[in-house]
Amino acid sequence: MQDTAESKLNMLRRFLHHNMAAFAGFLGAYALLLREDFFGNAQTVNAIYIVFALIGKDLKDFMLRVIVLLLYVAATLLYVYIDRKLHKDTRMLALVINTVAVVVLALMPKDVNSVIGLYPIFFAMSFQWNSYCSVYGYNSSSIFSTNNIRQTALAFGEYLVDGDKKHLHKMVFFLGVLIFFHIGVGYGFITTLKFAEQAVWFDLVFIVSGAVLLYLVKKYEKEEQ
Repeated sequence: MQDTAESKLNMLRRFLHHNMAAFAGFLGAYALLLREDFFGNAQTVNAIYIVFALIGKDLKDFMLRVIVLLLYVAATLLYVYIDRKLHKDTRMLALVINTVAVVVLALMPKDVNSVIGLYPIFFAMSFQWNSYCSVYGYNSSSIFSTNNIRQTALAFGEYLVDGDKKHLHKMVFFLGVLIFFHIGVGYGFITTLKFAEQAVWFDLVFIVSGAVLLYLVKKYEKEEQ
């Protein structure tokens, strides 16, 4: 019975992680379509533009993008404080922060600066990444694809080399994250083309399903204690 319960718990954790990846995929598409191809889930592009703005002496753009970086860092610091100092589970708070981000995005003026328009996404995605970052002991980003693609390829390559089926389990998990992330991308693409800025409300579907899955996860976790 314990093995069965553990299996159900891991399955629910996996579904929850995939669900959050879909939420993030939606925001990724939303940002690219409405904010001049600026991806709001990660910092790589923003950090590059910080250097561009600095060298090009564009003080306004430099400051706006430094604020983006500070928001991303602030969300991580908030997570660390709650997790390490207060010893609280941040998964529900991540859902709340994501909900607030959706509302703020929907209420923003259409002509807002593209960088400012992504401030809610940068903060929310940073906090989500820390709160939903691992299942089965596999470290997996729930907000972008790069490392998930790498891990899928690595697991497949390791299986081809040594034939150990544990690598297939890992490959299937990471492949699932990629699939659900891009389901979110497709959903975001379709709704954003039709509803523009107000399409972000449709991303709340994943907040609702995430809340249900988190409730079930917590229920099984409590039973295991």
